[in-house]
Amino acid sequence: MNGIRAWMLRLILCGFLVSLAGALCQQPRIKRLAALCGGCLLLVTALQPLLRIDWEALPDRLAELGLEPAAISAEEAKERNEALLETLVERQTAEWIQKKAESRAASIRVEVEARRDPESGLPEPYSVRIAGALPAEVRAELAEVLERELGIPAERQVWVPP
Repeated sequence: MNGIRAWMLRLILCGFLVSLAGALCQQPRIKRLAALCGGCLLLVTALQPLLRIDWEALPDRLAELGLEPAAISAEEAKERNEALLETLVERQTAEWIQKKAESRAASIRVEVEARRDPESGLPEPYSVRIAGALPAEVRAELAEVLERELGIPAERQVWVPP
C-alpha cells in the first residue's frame, strides 16, 4: 500500500511541477515546449511501476491469487484460431451476400459453410443456404455472382423459399 501512496504522491508532485513551470513561462513557444516536456515527465512517472514488474514471476504471482490463466497447448490454440477464422469467413461472407441481395432490393437470410482449401490451408466459403423470396432474375444473377466471385458452384447453393 505504501508503494501505491508513494507513486500517487510522485504523480501529484510531478503534475504540480508541470503546471508551475507552465505558469512561470511567458513566451508561447517556451510554454508549449515546457508543456511537452512536462507531459513526457508525467508519462514516465505514471508508467514507472511497469518497469519494475518481474514478468517472469507474474504467472506464479497470479496463481497465488487464484487468477492463473488457463494453460492451453499450442495445438489447442491453433485449433481455436482456425475455428475462429472459419467462423469469421462464414459471417463476413454471409454479410457480403446479404448486401449484394439488398442492393437488388431482395430480403434474404444467408448461412455460409466454410471449409479449408487443401492447397492454401485457409478457410474458404464452401456452400451457401439462402432463404427468402427472390424474383427469378435476381436469383439467377445472385447465383452467378456467387459462382464467379466466391467460387461456390450451383450444386452447393441451396435456395429455400420463405
